[in-house]
Amino acid sequence: MQVVEIDGSFMEGGGQIVRSSIALSCLTGKGVRIKNIRKGRKIPGLKMQHYKSIKFLEDVCDAKTEGVKVGSEEIVFIPGRFSVKDKYDIDLETAGSITLFLQAVMPVFMKLNKEVELRIKGGSDVKWSPSSDHYRYVFIENLRKLGYLSEYNVLRRGFYPKGRGEVYFKFNGFNISDFDFDILMEKRKVKDVEVKVVISKSLEGKGIFERIKKGFLDEVRGVKEEVKFSVEYVESLSEGVVANLIVKTEKWNYGRDVLGERGLRAEVIGKRLGKSLKDYLTSDYVLDEFTTDQILVYLAYIKWLKKDKRKVLLRAEKVSTHTLTNIEIIRKFVEFEVWFV
Repeated sequence: MQVVEIDGSFMEGGGQIVRSSIALSCLTGKGVRIKNIRKGRKIPGLKMQHYKSIKFLEDVCDAKTEGVKVGSEEIVFIPGRFSVKDKYDIDLETAGSITLFLQAVMPVFMKLNKEVELRIKGGSDVKWSPSSDHYRYVFIENLRKLGYLSEYNVLRRGFYPKGRGEVYFKFNGFNISDFDFDILMEKRKVKDVEVKVVISKSLEGKGIFERIKKGFLDEVRGVKEEVKFSVEYVESLSEGVVANLIVKTEKWNYGRDVLGERGLRAEVIGKRLGKSLKDYLTSDYVLDEFTTDQILVYLAYIKWLKKDKRKVLLRAEKVSTHTLTNIEIIRKFVEFEVWFV
């Protein structure tokens, strides 16, 4: 079997290299050896959420592995035959990111012809990862345009450091027959704009939502689109605030999230979301920065299945180091050309 060699310290040098490499290994049937995992980080090697995602895919792909343990800086993953149960319960422990766990495992389901349900415990909204509402209302909805059908529902919020949130995820199927890569260039009329705010119940009555709303409205004066605002106060073991801008269009959804943190004023959270809306409405890009980064593995696998060798043309909010790193990792497994215009 062909074994792809990956340097985990390459370019961005983070956990995404591991997530994309293992997913692509399962999808293509090629083995992978990853060295220097997160070498440049303060604490190098696999973290718990990386370990959990690899062990999950090891089970799903009946893979042979070496070195898979927390802290490991080198692993080998050799996929075998798929063997998938109907339901799984996964515990990432404390505030491990649920959305980053799914970033690793969701692409692999494209190879299945059955539904799969996951209940995942961990951090629903934590730093350095997409928020749950961005995943549910932006990323998951955009995957539908590719033929990837799934559900994402938050059962309990989990903020850093205690986490213990819970998410229900269901994969419903994958059908690429009608997908046209040209729609990646299409920006359509805005249908709906919403600012969704989630706040721990223990912070209710402190005016946080009102100040986020004020900061947003101050920033978007003159913008014609009507904006809906909603707030949800939730039980959580650790206090937290997360705010999401969600722009729904006739084609692709756009989003931006801001996680509350000590020293970050609520008005500033609102202003950041407001600036993102203004920038989006006055530009021609289609996908937000984080969707662009995460959708590439799906696009590459679809092109590989279709034997489509044309370049992907994509209008993105920003081409981040994460995105460029992901492209190079994908090219280790399949032919993939993308131009940002």
